[in-house]
Amino acid sequence: MALRRHSEEISEQRKHSRKFDYTGELLLKTNLCDLTFVKTPALLAKLRTVHALVNFERGDTLNIILGNNEVSIIINQKYMDKLIKFLSGKIINKEKDLVSLSIVFTADDFTHTPGVIFNAVRKLAWDNINIYEIVSTMTELTFILSKKDSMKAYEVLQEMVGK
Repeated sequence: MALRRHSEEISEQRKHSRKFDYTGELLLKTNLCDLTFVKTPALLAKLRTVHALVNFERGDTLNIILGNNEVSIIINQKYMDKLIKFLSGKIINKEKDLVSLSIVFTADDFTHTPGVIFNAVRKLAWDNINIYEIVSTMTELTFILSKKDSMKAYEVLQEMVGK
């Protein structure tokens, strides 16, 4: 009886929630690494020039995520040693053999629709796919994943985006 009442409540809530069109494009980039450093004033000063290490015209990747106490940098693996030497900060974690799997949405209300990120993360979690980082912009949602999970994750998200 309690389950029936709960299902009625949920169905009532779903009637009021906005639908989101997941139509978009999937982009997969390989040979990435994720470096996490202790956040210090010296590191932040050096980050201002880190963009010069990367060749964006060739499609290289650089994502810098500033946390409260640490900084994560996602970059092409070919730049890893150069970046570590350049920043010379205390490294907390180093992950190699990663990929970025991005959904570029055609709908422009991705950031204003509740549950879009949750639905994508839930689908990946159900398939036992670990997410190292999540990076988003106004129209893109990017997951940083292990290379071994990349094809499975691509299939899972393609099912969602292809509907």
